[in-house]
Amino acid sequence: MNEVLQEFLEAEVTQSQYQELWNFITSRSVTRGTYEGNSFIILKTASNTFIIYKEIIVPLSTIKYQNAVVTDREYLLKKINSVAYAKRFENVNMICDW
Repeated sequence: MNEVLQEFLEAEVTQSQYQELWNFITSRSVTRGTYEGNSFIILKTASNTFIIYKEIIVPLSTIKYQNAVVTDREYLLKKINSVAYAKRFENVNMICDW
């Protein structure tokens, strides 16, 4: 698995953020947007396409290139749920529910 995606899953998939993250990814009414987690950003570029990267704050005149991962909705939901099951979250959504 991609290193950026693995770091994202470990840092951002928590019991307190799970439902909000799930709703952003599965929302059909939000076709483009940004989800700001604790240390990662998810850019929704289309209803099924997401770019995930680590948030790095730099001075305005500085350009900082960073690693990112592009993924589709179903793969991302499967990975989020696998972490949720491993961490034994109370309520884990079914992928077919959305």
